[in-house]
Amino acid sequence: MRYLCFILTIALCLAASCSIKIVNVIKHNQNDASKVADKFANLAFIKSDYAAAYNLIDPELQKTVSVERLKDEVAKMHPNDRPASLQAIEYEPIPSQHAMNIYLKGTLDKTEFFYRLLMTGDQESGYKVGGFFRGKGPYPPAVLRKPL
Repeated sequence: MRYLCFILTIALCLAASCSIKIVNVIKHNQNDASKVADKFANLAFIKSDYAAAYNLIDPELQKTVSVERLKDEVAKMHPNDRPASLQAIEYEPIPSQHAMNIYLKGTLDKTEFFYRLLMTGDQESGYKVGGFFRGKGPYPPAVLRKPL
């Protein structure tokens, strides 16, 4: 009888741990995240429509960044010129986080621009821009990064 109780207790513990893991699964959609990243980058980096771009920023970031500061940061990123076109080219899920990186490439004639946008959210809640960065060249390969 004790042996049977022990087996049932172990089975219940395993079942409980499995159900907890299922609840914590974060589902991402790289296509949805890349659409928001593309839209933000086109508005901010190409069209200079900072008010519209600001609406795509994560509310937590909006607490520290105004539309005017967004404009200043984009200007610092582009001291000489800006891309004429942009395209999201890669994505990188961030394990155990409600976030992923979207990598974009821009062009202006023969000049190339490289960006990484941190997208906060998930498939269910949608995505917002949690940070944006310009690289000096292509970003180095990463294990989890994949083409879009």
